[in-house]
Amino acid sequence: MRRLVCSVSIIGALSLACAPARADDDHPPRREWFGYQTLFADTLLITTWATYPKWPGFDLDGVVLFLDVAAYMVVSPVIHMVHESEYGGLAFGLRLGLPALGTLVGLTLGASTPCQGLLCGLSNAANVAFGGMIAGAVIASLVDGVALAWKPREPKETRVGSWSVAPFGLRGGGGLSAGRAF
Repeated sequence: MRRLVCSVSIIGALSLACAPARADDDHPPRREWFGYQTLFADTLLITTWATYPKWPGFDLDGVVLFLDVAAYMVVSPVIHMVHESEYGGLAFGLRLGLPALGTLVGLTLGASTPCQGLLCGLSNAANVAFGGMIAGAVIASLVDGVALAWKPREPKETRVGSWSVAPFGLRGGGGLSAGRAF
C-alpha cells in the first residue's frame, strides 16, 4: 500500500510540475498603443500652428508656419512607419483632408450673410477659416492617436501540450508512465 501511495504522490507531483497549455493561448494577442507619441507631437505642432498669428514682431512670417505644417503632416506617418503600422498612409490622408475640410467649412460659415449663431463675433472669413483648419487638425490628430495608433503585440511561442513521465511501483517491480496534457 505504501508503494501505491508513493507512486500516486510522485505521479501527481510530476503531473503538476509539467505546465499544460493554457486555455487563453487561443485568443488573439493584445495590442500595444503608441498613440501617446503621435498625440504629444501633434499637441506641440498644433499649438505652434494655432498661436503663430498671435506672435507680435516675429520676422520669419511664412517659414515657421510652413515648417510647422510640414512637420504636422509628416511626423505622425513616420511614427506609424517606425512602429510598422499599416495606417501611416491613412494618417497622412486624415492630416491632409480634415484640415482642408475644416477650412472650407470655415470659409462657408465666415462668408455667410447675415451672420447667425456663435460665430458672429468673428467678422473676418479668414479667421473662421483658420479656426476650421485648426479644428480639422485637432480632429485628425485625435482620430489618429486614438483609433489608428495600435499595433499587435508579437505572438508568444505557445506549446500545444506537455509531456510528463512518472515512475510507478508495483508489487514485485516498477515502471514508467508517460502521458501528455492537451
